[in-house]
Amino acid sequence: MLICPAASILGEHFFSRASVPLIPLIGKWFAFWAAGVRPSTAGLKQFFQPKFTATRIFAIPGDAPLPIVRELGVANFAMGIVGILSLLKPTFVLPVSITAALFYGIAGIRRITDKS
Repeated sequence: MLICPAASILGEHFFSRASVPLIPLIGKWFAFWAAGVRPSTAGLKQFFQPKFTATRIFAIPGDAPLPIVRELGVANFAMGIVGILSLLKPTFVLPVSITAALFYGIAGIRRITDKS
């Protein structure tokens, strides 16, 4: 979530023939990588290998949570596709970025404050 967006931002900033301000580039590539590629690939993994997420990420044994993990995978994949499409439809950048910032922010706060 850091290397690919940074490389894309720097690459387009320094090698593009058009002069694009830095802030829109950050939004564009955050939407594509962090809100697009990352959740899409995670969603596919959660859908096709739900046991990995249930046991390795959430430490929940057994098969009971697998349908919920698959649903989470579909949601991640769907959000990610919209993030990827933001390269073709720039009006998607802001809503996708807000959604991803809320998701990552709340998840991060929960992980930091979770005592279990």
